[in-house]
Amino acid sequence: MLKLYADFMKAQQTGNSKEAGAALPEVHATSAGLKALVTELAANGIEVARKCCGGHGFSQFSGLPRLYEGIYFSIFLALELSIV
Repeated sequence: MLKLYADFMKAQQTGNSKEAGAALPEVHATSAGLKALVTELAANGIEVARKCCGGHGFSQFSGLPRLYEGIYFSIFLALELSIV
């Protein structure tokens, strides 16, 4: 992903809009897939942390339910919209 981004930015900064435009779909698809992967990993990590807390992990005081809700509703639903 870093190489794709660096190549895209280099093409854009040198004024090669044709090369930058050709690379844009691949950068978009790769970054969307990476975002989905990272979101899944974060949600799984929050679930592991919740289980480690025992019953206290369900409490709003732990902050984990709010964190999971924020990841699910803001990022996951945005991913669904960008994929469609």
